[in-house]
Amino acid sequence: MGQTVMKQLLYLLMISSFSLIVGCATVPLDPPTVQPKIFIKKLEEITPPKMKVPIAVYSFTDLTGQRKPSESMALISTAVTQGGHIWLIQSLKNAGKGEWFQVVERGALDNLIKEIEKKADAVQGIAKTGRTHLMDAMPVDFSDELSAWSSQLVASRKMLSVIEERFLELPQGGTAVGSGINAHKQFAKLFAQEITKLSGSGCKCVPSSNFFHELSAQDCSVQLSGELKNLAVILMKISNDLRWMNSGPLAGLSEIELQALQPGSSIMPGKVNPVIPEAVTMASADVIGNDVSITVAAQAGNFQLNVMLPVIAYNLLKSINLLSGAMNVLSNKAIKTFKVNKKNLETSLSRNPILVTALNPIIGYEKAAQIAKKAYKLGKPIIEVASEETDLSETQLKKLLNPSKLTKGGISK
Repeated sequence: MGQTVMKQLLYLLMISSFSLIVGCATVPLDPPTVQPKIFIKKLEEITPPKMKVPIAVYSFTDLTGQRKPSESMALISTAVTQGGHIWLIQSLKNAGKGEWFQVVERGALDNLIKEIEKKADAVQGIAKTGRTHLMDAMPVDFSDELSAWSSQLVASRKMLSVIEERFLELPQGGTAVGSGINAHKQFAKLFAQEITKLSGSGCKCVPSSNFFHELSAQDCSVQLSGELKNLAVILMKISNDLRWMNSGPLAGLSEIELQALQPGSSIMPGKVNPVIPEAVTMASADVIGNDVSITVAAQAGNFQLNVMLPVIAYNLLKSINLLSGAMNVLSNKAIKTFKVNKKNLETSLSRNPILVTALNPIIGYEKAAQIAKKAYKLGKPIIEVASEETDLSETQLKKLLNPSKLTKGGISK
């Protein structure tokens, strides 16, 4: 792209971002002379490039020297640096009416983890039927089920951070085949320093320790794609759990109620489908397919150069963008908004014959199995059948078979 166009674009991005900051501040002085709408309009009218430029905004570092956090308010210097990335992201999205940049939102994974943890706190203490092989099992605390999701995501985030470090080892300076022919001895070091400076020190880049390796192979791309695929699998698992729990409302589990985001089925009135979890599973399936393309492309490093870098980069960026969008909608339109059907949870728990597992240490496995089968066959609550088949009092049974107590583990006494 021409330098003139880029300078114009950067100028308008800066002005439009700043104008958004000014627009949200109340200052008891003369009216500001900056007119946001004019600059935003100019930004939108810039001629689109031949193809979108993938871009990610990390964060803004507070360089005012006045950062003084307060519990009751945010000072202007703190507020500006905290919200600056949001304003810049919006300006990037406005550029050329959305045709200039493909903005990748880096905070999507962190936000999803926070939202799940927040929901886990809200449902803590609610017991529900656990399931293995899709069959009724011992009860679990709803918060523990959600904590498994957040734990998976945290583990994936750790792996992504490790892999990210590998991408900071730059091959520039290896030139043609890795030998560094026609390059100054300090070029690789100075180039890495310049990239670090341009990133605002957000990326601590260093020259690769082996240029031959970095030019001929794409190991780190395969590792990143593999972890993105793992993240996609995690999102699929979470989405499918949500779909199962939401199934019904009469003939399914109906443990939760997802936010209704559509008027209904195209042919069945009143039928509202779990569109967000379904959309996330489709995005995840696409990411898994992208990983296959990247894996095949990465093996094309014959001798000193991998010739399939374009398709590797294309699919990596596509996967990152897909997952960012999927995690945002999953967080905001499913996790944050679903409601728990406590009555249905309590009803299914009271009729769950597997609760008798807690009596194994007292009456033995075989006797417990007989009670479970009888309760299931007659459709009676497990406590009622256990009372008939054992010498244990109803008070003892209520204590031993208390679902909330059983979620804590250990041996019933």
